[in-house]
Amino acid sequence: MKITGIVGGHFGTSSPFDGNVQASFRLFEDGFSMVKLLNIGLFIPFGFFSLVVFRKLKNRWIYGVLIGLLFSIMIEFLQSFVGRFVQLEDILMNTVGTFLGYGICFWLLELKQKRKKV
Repeated sequence: MKITGIVGGHFGTSSPFDGNVQASFRLFEDGFSMVKLLNIGLFIPFGFFSLVVFRKLKNRWIYGVLIGLLFSIMIEFLQSFVGRFVQLEDILMNTVGTFLGYGICFWLLELKQKRKKV
């Protein structure tokens, strides 16, 4: 709970088995908080290593970001089964983190390639 910033924040429980799923589709209702920064930060390595593992994604950045988007949607979907609060903001922030991680890795690979030429 602490790593995702839930401690001290608003936390709701839900379960599709009880017919009660709590989800929020409002974007930036609480402003831009530390929870959103943590969601971005948690997915930066995901975007970084998706390019390391799948080298063919180097010239197709959209596929790297889509991998992060789909993984984030899957996490939020599974959260509804374990009693967590599902938020659209989390999906958006996780995808931004994936994009940033992908961009950092792409930049480092380009820098490495330029050094090889020199």
